Amino acid sequence: YIIEGEPDNQEWVGTNIISFPAYAGYRALRLILEMEPESIRNLNSEIWIKWIPIVLLYEFGIYGQNIVDPEKLYLNRDDSNLPLNPEIVFRNMLLQMGYPRAKKQLVATLLAQIDYVNDQTHSLTILSRIGILYDDFIGKSLQDKLEKKNLRPDIVGNILEFLLSHNYELTKDYAKNLLKNHSSQNENVKLKSIQAAKTLLIFSPQNTWEIIRTIIQDDNEWGREIIKNIANEVRFNEGMFENYFEDELADLYIWESGQYPKDSDKKLTGGPKFLQSDDFISFWRDDIINYLEIKGTSDSVMVLRKIIRHLPEIRESIAYRIIRAQEITRIKSWKPPKPQVIYD
Repeated sequence: YIIEGEPDNQEWVGTNIISFPAYAGYRALRLILEMEPESIRNLNSEIWIKWIPIVLLYEFGIYGQNIVDPEKLYLNRDDSNLPLNPEIVFRNMLLQMGYPRAKKQLVATLLAQIDYVNDQTHSLTILSRIGILYDDFIGKSLQDKLEKKNLRPDIVGNILEFLLSHNYELTKDYAKNLLKNHSSQNENVKLKSIQAAKTLLIFSPQNTWEIIRTIIQDDNEWGREIIKNIANEVRFNEGMFENYFEDELADLYIWESGQYPKDSDKKLTGGPKFLQSDDFISFWRDDIINYLEIKGTSDSVMVLRKIIRHLPEIRESIAYRIIRAQEITRIKSWKPPKPQVIYD
């Protein structure tokens, strides 16, 4: 069936149609991969071009999902070492075998799926599947898709996240250019600028913080939308702070505290509570202090003092954090004396 079957890709790719011939082809590939993997490795380009669309788009259903959320693996990288469902592993193997022989067909399928999701107002979840395949061909194809300007803001954000997580330089420049639209009267254009700022602050803050900082000082509403988007997306993941200089984190904390003062935080009670955006913003703001405390550098101690100077009203709540930060800095920077120094 793998050799002679026909999935009729033109009939279902980019639609919501479930193609039984295509699904049968995937199951055949999956079975032979497990029983005779060499047979799959030896398939030629003609065969892979035929089947790569279903390898990319095949849905496992509720019993075949990842143990961890696959759509966030490229963002929350601390989770990337968690185990995947074996079915995901098999699909990844098929993608890695087929992509070198059917690059254009896979990317064409990817772009068609993006168009379908964009038109149907669905979420774009497919990008996580191609992270293992990423190369400049995929990067350029997605960047070209971005520049066609007919995508929804959330889809633009998804693609920006994917490309910036792979450090694609053209996307950095494109995202920076979108920031100019922060005051646009066109709602979609403005929302795209928010998505751009969000992804730049997550993945490339050292090159863009000063630009965004200048804008948010004059446009607090735009800045608040950015913070809300970031806090909802990264939530309890402090890994993104590693991309910042300590002084940048201090400036971010000071600005955020001006917009979301600590004394306005909702008090957590002993009863059940559904967390909302404001809660995640508060947690994320406080995580900046947590990160600076445990970073253990002289700069982190210095910027904690800077925060107190700018926000004296929180002195009592973080003064002890400076003491702890100093202790951690000494521990991390201490080097034991060499034996000859002791005996001399």
